[in-house]
Formats: sequence, C-alpha cells, structure tokens
Amino acid sequence: MPRCSAAGYLTFTKQADGYYTISNVNSNKLLDCFGAGKANGTNVQQYASNNTSAQRWKVTSVGNGYYTLSCKCNGLFIDAAGGIGANGTNIQMYAANGTLAQRWKLVPTNASSQSNTAQKIVDFELSQIGIGDYKGNNNVIYNTWYYGRAVSGNGYAWCMAFQSYCANQMGVLNSAIPKTASCAEAVKWYKNKGHFQAGQYYGGSYTPKAGDLVFYYNGSFCHVGMITSAPVNAYLQTVEGNIICSDGNYKVVQFTKNNKRTVNSSYVYGYGTPAY
Repeated sequence: MPRCSAAGYLTFTKQADGYYTISNVNSNKLLDCFGAGKANGTNVQQYASNNTSAQRWKVTSVGNGYYTLSCKCNGLFIDAAGGIGANGTNIQMYAANGTLAQRWKLVPTNASSQSNTAQKIVDFELSQIGIGDYKGNNNVIYNTWYYGRAVSGNGYAWCMAFQSYCANQMGVLNSAIPKTASCAEAVKWYKNKGHFQAGQYYGGSYTPKAGDLVFYYNGSFCHVGMITSAPVNAYLQTVEGNIICSDGNYKVVQFTKNNKRTVNSSYVYGYGTPAY
C-alpha cells in the first residue's frame, strides 16, 4: 500500500486483465479518469467503482522505485501539470513525454500488512467456492471444525462458522473475526470493539472494502458474507457460505450482482470492519 502526498493511503489491486484499480483507503473510492476523456489535460478524480476502463491503470516501473501510471481508457499518463511540485498543483492526464512530471514513487507503509491479510482471507474464501453440505444437512467441514465433531440436522447453520473457520486458517481468529456460529453474537462483538458500520438503509454512509463482513437482517440477524472488493454499481461483491444451490445442496457461493445484496437494501444491516 503506497502513500501519495496528495491523496493519502492507496491500495493497488490487480485485475484479471492485468491492469490495476487504485482505491483510496479513506473513502474506498477508485482513481478515475474524468469522463474517460481522451484529451491532454483531462482531470483525474476519485469515483465509486463502476467497472469501466476509466478506472483501470497500467503500472510500469521506470527504476529507482518510480512508476508511471497510464489509463486503459485512453493510454494517457497521470501527470503533474507543468511539472510543478507545489501543493495544489493539478493532477491531469497527458500523453507520454518522458518527464519527471509523469514519474510517481510508491512507498509501502505499515498499513500494508493489514491490506495483505484482508486480501489473503478473501482469496482463501474464494478458494472454498463449491464446498458444502448435502441437501442442507449441515454436515460440512466448517461445522466439524467449529464443534469439534461431525454434526448434522437443524440448528447448525454454518454461514458464520465458515467465516470463523477461514479466520482460523489465516491466523486472525478472535483478533479480526470472532469464533462464533451466531451472526447476532458477531455483530455484538464488532459493535463492542467499535468496529461496526451501519448499512445505508439504517443510516450509515460507509463503503465496504475487501475483508469486511456484511451482516444481513430480515427481522433478526440471519446471514453473513465476506466482502471481496468495493461495490460495483451499488451491488455488493461477496463470498458466502450456506447458500442453497440448484442441486439442493448448500455451498460456498460468490455474489457479484444480486438484487438483495445492494448497498441501500434493507437486507444489508451493516458491516464488521476487522482490524487485520
């Protein structure tokens, strides 16, 4: 995680196309080429994730810890206008010119370990997709670990046990994610630590980030998932355990565009924000 003097702490996340998204840790919004403009002088801004090429960046080393950042949407480079180093200098897009105005130093910070741990647990949970029980009998490895024995039948819903199991595998059980099979107890745990943010429907303004837990509510706390990345067009990006599938089995599933899982849904009670 680098620190940029003007923008604070940033997280660089490599995407499947080889480009990076660059998010501000404070706002969780992404570095964005304004209007996907193609002219020299186009401004850059932070903007909610929208999965466009205006938010995809090519990061190229030019030696001595410096990099150039070019946008997928136009091939232009992030540039300090006029090569001026003063506070308040406009940051713009400009054609490659080989000057120092287009070279940026990315400096790792102490926050990098937290970001790395969050990504590691996300990656581990994604590796579990497809694992589950048989026809909802709750006899699944996550429950076997949690209870210390094989269990089956009603009363052993395993969505939160799955989160605890993954936390244990990553070495952050009871420091970042509690050992519990109860969503209500997990919400209480995060609230007691001051690490809980309300969903938009319930008055919150927080934008979830990778590694957060999202808690769902339908009159009671009923389910939980792991946030895998910032929302895309208001849809939560999650991986969740104990989801019924077309074959009647309950499995670990990824959601990227589910109408119940949106930032302003009444189903989304809020977010646990682990201190990894």
